[in-house]
Amino acid sequence: MARKNKSKKQFIFLACFLSTVAICYACVKLLPLVQRYRFAQEDLKHPEEFVVTSKVNPQKDEDFFIFNKKTKRQIIWVTLSSDKKSKSFSGFYSGEEYRNGSLYLRRQLLAATNDGKYQLVVYDWRRESKKLISSDHYFDFEVLHDGRIAILLIDKLVFLDKEGTEILSFPIKELTVAPWLFADQRLSVPYEPWVNFINVSSDLIWLENSVARSTGGLVKLDINTYKIEKYDISDLGILMDFDFNAKKEKIASSGCPIGFETQEDEDAYKQSKQKEELTIYDLKTRSKELVATSIAKCFRPRWIDENTLEYDDPAGIGRLLKELP
Repeated sequence: MARKNKSKKQFIFLACFLSTVAICYACVKLLPLVQRYRFAQEDLKHPEEFVVTSKVNPQKDEDFFIFNKKTKRQIIWVTLSSDKKSKSFSGFYSGEEYRNGSLYLRRQLLAATNDGKYQLVVYDWRRESKKLISSDHYFDFEVLHDGRIAILLIDKLVFLDKEGTEILSFPIKELTVAPWLFADQRLSVPYEPWVNFINVSSDLIWLENSVARSTGGLVKLDINTYKIEKYDISDLGILMDFDFNAKKEKIASSGCPIGFETQEDEDAYKQSKQKEELTIYDLKTRSKELVATSIAKCFRPRWIDENTLEYDDPAGIGRLLKELP
């Protein structure tokens, strides 16, 4: 009888031990899943608080993290294999975006395939993935607040639903302001501009028309009605020294050729004593306001909010503020 009781106790102990191990193992496995689910729910309320970061781990694979700027919490969302046939763009031309509880990632295939060189893949909180689009050419994308995805391909802007089904598309020519001359007067031949995202909100997509370092047009697309408005700003002579205020529809800019190719070019510019003007151009009224002038010095304007412009002091080394009325 004593042996029976002892065996019974040992069996109960072993069963309890195995149950505890199983529960602990399940918790370890479920905890990351629960964390990702909670992050997904928080993102639906405050998407602006989340950013994507990435890092190569000791196994040479790439970990993608979701970081909450407000709470300072961070979790691993997905780990991608360091397969030599493919790689992920990290922090390059909005190569990744976290929105609506999912990670959207543009990937480039290094090996030739029949499925395109570039892919847009979405990973949800369960780490289940789905390929949304493939292209032989590089593309840019933006995930909208309602789950639609706007993708700028080489020849068109495509809108997809969250499942990847095409809703409609616009040929690039419909999003292009008429070709303009380079602000650099040494080049006198019109060029077809490159179209880029410059600002995306819950109602509007703003697109920039640029050629090399020159910006000559803006396009406003209402994402509710799909109405398009075009703005020719080629006469502003913008050469990268600008910032766009989408809420007020104002451009702070100068004609300063920021981003010199060589030190010799920069030295030559400084010695030129060229006068630069920082202005604010209102797209609605087509009026221009002079903010400041400088001698061979760029302003590097930046809108810190919809009513405040920050720029380099033309007579010093600090930054100045300009408040809109």
